[in-house]
Amino acid sequence: TLKLADEGFLKLNVDKCKLFQRKAKFCRRIFSPDGVSHDPERIKALSSMKEPVRASELQQFLMAAQWMSRSIPNFNNIVVPLQDVLEQAMKGQPKRTKAVARGVRLSRHGWNVTHRLAFERLKLAIIGIVELAYPREDMIQCVFCDASQLCSSGMVTQIPVEDEGKPIHMQRHQPLGFVGHRFNGSELNWATIDKEAFAIRDTLRKLDYLLQCYQHPFKLFTDHRNLIVMYNPMRCTKQSAERLVRWGIELRDFNFTIHHISGEDNVWADLLSRRGAVGDQLQLNIAVRRVNTITPDRRDED
Repeated sequence: TLKLADEGFLKLNVDKCKLFQRKAKFCRRIFSPDGVSHDPERIKALSSMKEPVRASELQQFLMAAQWMSRSIPNFNNIVVPLQDVLEQAMKGQPKRTKAVARGVRLSRHGWNVTHRLAFERLKLAIIGIVELAYPREDMIQCVFCDASQLCSSGMVTQIPVEDEGKPIHMQRHQPLGFVGHRFNGSELNWATIDKEAFAIRDTLRKLDYLLQCYQHPFKLFTDHRNLIVMYNPMRCTKQSAERLVRWGIELRDFNFTIHHISGEDNVWADLLSRRGAVGDQLQLNIAVRRVNTITPDRRDED
């Protein structure tokens, strides 16, 4: 490291340097030989936050959680109800500053049990945040994408070369990053194939820095069979075909092979449904009971 710094003409402050450390904290992330995780103190602070009463509290919580979203699977789907109620609360306000949001009470803009449950779900997701591995040139990167009516999601993993021929559920996938997008405006009216194709485009554009190890082409998996013919979109409607061709041209800069994968074998869906398994479900059940029995004092206070 010192040799590289010398070659790059970098000057280091001795008082601020620590040598021979196995872990380093930088920008509230913990870097270690095993991967990148988030600061436990930050996770504890967010997971212990009380239910927000005012828009400023919810705004602050969402901004902090958004900063950690690259390590949270399915983040966009979880936060939809919270984003909706915040948007409703700030609609018509003269400004969207913290000072204005501090005077807006969520209970007057539809805050209900759905939002309280979403708040608890997001806190559980923060507690179970995923440690991300470092991309390696001697491994094969894999991309999994999916889309619903409201959101698209994607993730990048990597597997050892010797796992390439194994069934996908037996491969040792190391997560590298998660992304998502919420459909807005005319995007909500897109056909299913357009939303699925956008999920691919969005994931590759946002996580392209993880897909530059060209020793092996990365594998792109989709459970939408029609996307296998993305570069021959004559079977689609004219509007969809034009969109798919345009997006397909953008993807030509990437070195990948595209594969169809059945829904039950989709590692992306499997990770979301089974990650944490019984433990996550138990905590969610506890959260539901807490939401259903929460006293009105906190919600109605002035």
